Amino acid sequence: MSTPNGDIPVSFTFMADGATLNGSTAGPDGMEVKIANGKADGNNISFSITFDFGGMPITINYKGVVMNDQIKFTIDVAGMPAELTVKRAAA
Repeated sequence: MSTPNGDIPVSFTFMADGATLNGSTAGPDGMEVKIANGKADGNNISFSITFDFGGMPITINYKGVVMNDQIKFTIDVAGMPAELTVKRAAA
């Protein structure tokens, strides 16, 4: 993910069970953070994650479109939109 302070590696693990999307990502401290409110509808997915920054929770909402080996996300961080593309890792 490109930021004003440089690139930050981002990874996710997903598993869809019908219309329910489960999974996790790594927090800034490297610890696993579970996704919440995960939904899958065809090629569209959405979920949120909440990180703890020194006792202050920060929630990021994700909406994405799955295409071949990548997902194009629009994310909302405290009302500030951003775009993010993640690619499938080689197995």
